[in-house]
This record gives sequence, structure tokens and C-alpha cells, in this order.
Amino acid sequence: MQYNFNKLVATAIISSFITSLIFIYIAPNFLWGKIIPIPYPPESNLKKEIIIPKREPPTVAEAVAKKATPAVVGITTLEFERKYYFLERAVEGVGSGFIVHPDGYIITNNHVVNENSRNIKVYLSNGNILPGKVLWTDPVLDLTILKVDAKNLPVIELGDSDRLSVGQTAIPLGNPLGLRFQRTGTLGIMSALNRSLPITEDM
Repeated sequence: MQYNFNKLVATAIISSFITSLIFIYIAPNFLWGKIIPIPYPPESNLKKEIIIPKREPPTVAEAVAKKATPAVVGITTLEFERKYYFLERAVEGVGSGFIVHPDGYIITNNHVVNENSRNIKVYLSNGNILPGKVLWTDPVLDLTILKVDAKNLPVIELGDSDRLSVGQTAIPLGNPLGLRFQRTGTLGIMSALNRSLPITEDM
């Protein structure tokens, strides 16, 4: 009988303890905002200032691209290859060049435009398409100078190749994959100097 009484007392104590815990932890959450008023911060504290970070200064690549891209041109040509004695085949060529003088002097590659090129068209950054004329070309140097009839064109300033060194930043600008992606820029480094590579029709 004493054992049952002690068991009953222990059960009552445990039940009271659990009930107290429930009331302590649950009741405030249940009553909060209903009976207990919720303190709100002043109106001025609710307004948070949104800070927009200032734009970082332009990088060298960004500055070069902005300055030089308008002077990059697209070039298309036609060449006639003789096949099977008297039969000729027209071959279309496409490439890039850049303006070096505001009066329309353009440097490109010999594998883009050469002495056999015909119907040379130069695509300017302002949307104009002008006929080009070959003034000079050299297959060994792989260089060609073209002339278009125009004035006040944007130009690229030529640097000094003697000051180049391996590891310097290189920023190529041109028309990869034909004229579809005109005036595209990318970034790399100068990987080597004074190397000669043969240019073939497959390149």
C-alpha cells in the first residue's frame, strides 16, 4: 500500500513539473501579441538605407577594347582558282583588319587579302560597307595594306614590337567565325616571340 502511495505521489510530481514546463515555454508564445503587447521599433529605425557600391575603375582590357574596337573592320573577298585547265572556281574569303590612318588605310593579313583577291569589301563599325583596294601585300610577312575611300575614320595606334615580352597581356580584337561575331574581344598573354608559322589554306 505504501509503495502505491509513493508511486502516485511521484507521478503527480512529474506531471506537475511537465505541466509547468509546458506553461513556461508555450504560453508566452501563444499569448504574445494577443495579451502581451508587441513593442515595435520607431518608424525611423525601420527604414534601411540601400547602399549601391560604386563602379570599379575600368580594367586595362576594358579600356583598350573601348578605344580600339571602332577601328576593327571586317573584310570579305572573292578569289578565282583555276581547276581543270580552263575551269575556274570562285572562293569566298573572310577576315579582319584594322584602320591605321583616318584617311582609310587598313592593315590586314595576306592570307585574308592578296594580289589575287577580287571584289574586296570592307565592313566598318558604323555599318558602312566600302570597296577596298590592295596597295601592298607580302606573303612572307603575311601582311596586306588596303585603302578605302573615306575620311575621319577611327584608328588604332601602333605600338613598338621591340618592347614586347613573353607574359605581357594580349587583347585580340577581330571577327571570329566570319562576320557573324564582328568585333569580338578576348584576353590572353604573349606566349612567345619571333616565331614563324606557315599559313596554309586549311588554317
